[in-house]
Amino acid sequence: LWNGVLPRVQSVDMRQQVATCDDYKRDVTLALIDYDKKYPDQLNNFLALPTKEESERINELQANLDTASQEL
Repeated sequence: LWNGVLPRVQSVDMRQQVATCDDYKRDVTLALIDYDKKYPDQLNNFLALPTKEESERINELQANLDTASQEL
């Protein structure tokens, strides 16, 4: 059942997985490994990482989003 019908979570050593990534993605992934917040299922999920340009755009918008969220 777990090998085909239902999704499964596979634990891997992310430090080893990112050894061949470019510097930016490796640094971001290594920072996420020790991220203290959890997802609702309490598992460490390693989601797709944004590119450098996407991260810069997110950082540009984040301050305004945080301010609007606090005001609401």
